[in-house]
Amino acid sequence: VICARESIRVDICKRDSGSALVCSGRHTGTTSFTNPWSAADRPAGLVNVLSLIIHSFIRNHSSSRMMKQVIGLVLLGLLCGIAARAAVNGETRAEAAVHSPVLADDKHETKVEGAVQSGRIVNGRPVEISDYPFALNLFIDDAFYCGATIITITHVISTAACTYPFRDAIINRISLKGANTTISSQKYFPVRRVAIHPNYNPNVTLSDFNIAVLASFPGIFRVTRNASPIPLQTTEVACGTRCYVVGWGQTDINVPGPSNVLRYAEMNIISSDICGRVLSQWLKVTSNLLCALGYDGADMCFGDFGSALVCDGMLAGINSFISPRCDDTRPIGFVKMSDPDIRSFILNETSNPTDRTAGTSGE
Repeated sequence: VICARESIRVDICKRDSGSALVCSGRHTGTTSFTNPWSAADRPAGLVNVLSLIIHSFIRNHSSSRMMKQVIGLVLLGLLCGIAARAAVNGETRAEAAVHSPVLADDKHETKVEGAVQSGRIVNGRPVEISDYPFALNLFIDDAFYCGATIITITHVISTAACTYPFRDAIINRISLKGANTTISSQKYFPVRRVAIHPNYNPNVTLSDFNIAVLASFPGIFRVTRNASPIPLQTTEVACGTRCYVVGWGQTDINVPGPSNVLRYAEMNIISSDICGRVLSQWLKVTSNLLCALGYDGADMCFGDFGSALVCDGMLAGINSFISPRCDDTRPIGFVKMSDPDIRSFILNETSNPTDRTAGTSGE
């Protein structure tokens, strides 16, 4: 319930039940009760449409595509609005939390269910590799394992979680595939070297530095059709920005195995501060992570580590953790390319003389 009170001697009254409370142009609550005297000195109560149980009820009983879009936009608007208001007013984290909806408060969930470090795209639409030539798959022992993204004519990035267990047997076990929309017809790219961020910690639920740089043969992505690098994002991505992800992940959470064709889904960026509060009982969201909410029922799911988040034509992040239900009701996280520590690591590794190439973003 949200409580509200007017300070200039006006108030809602009888027969106003069901009326909307609008904050910053967005539907935030629905009138549930008024005070018995309809006087401004006592608060009225409104159903918080963004509480987890109410939000889930609306989603479950709203079958139309338009209704899902409206709910998603309301959620995004409130999350961004809270972050902006906290910044302007100088609120502390504790003060801002009073205003924020808690989406991840299902007491029947275990700690593991809160956020999971993997993912594949669910409810995405098929697209052609020629429009997204930076997208690759990472294979372990010739089996699909994770996503990966081309960032230079020689280098690819994925997550450390995907490569760390196999770091001592790179040549024999890790490979890359791509350059074709259909996964069964993809071209093979060998991996010569893997560099895992030195601060990566494999013993925690979510490591701040979940990233690895992989080197193939020098210049291999310059001479291969439908395989080319994407530039790295250098500045912060604003809350509310519409971005997208692409990958070959499964299309149904209950049906394992990758999609045979490349798929696309849209995401909305949300504040890392709000994301951290929503997921606080499961993990700590740090400044080098970027959070997003799936749009129109699309999301990432189990197995899609390392897939690209693209904003304004640039690589903003690679997937690091997901919602356990593979739906758009909770934020998912990406390693942020614009973070100084992450960017420095990438620049150092793509300039490694043993790879006989230098620079990022196709240099």
